[in-house]
Amino acid sequence: MLTTSGQSSLSSFPDRSFIEHAAKEHDYRGSSAVRSMTGLGENEPKQVVSMYKNLPLPFGSQGLLVINVRLYQLEQMINLIINDSVSFLKILDSSVRRYRHSGMAGADR
Repeated sequence: MLTTSGQSSLSSFPDRSFIEHAAKEHDYRGSSAVRSMTGLGENEPKQVVSMYKNLPLPFGSQGLLVINVRLYQLEQMINLIINDSVSFLKILDSSVRRYRHSGMAGADR
């Protein structure tokens, strides 16, 4: 495993179950449902949305790129671009569960 924190073995990686699941789903496209994840060197789990893609390594085909987006940071970014008095925004996952909803009081919730 190569992360922004360095290299580690899969057996000691905190998000091992997600990586093992992703490695079996070769044709997957999209993002995960909101999930809790604890990264290397972290004690508190964070709410994230994950995307992954199989990538070839320089000498093989077993590479896997995983991108985890913290839900809190996504919400902060959305707060900067949404004016609740004139617009609204719904973000849904593939199961049509709501990640976030903000906006006009009269909008369909």
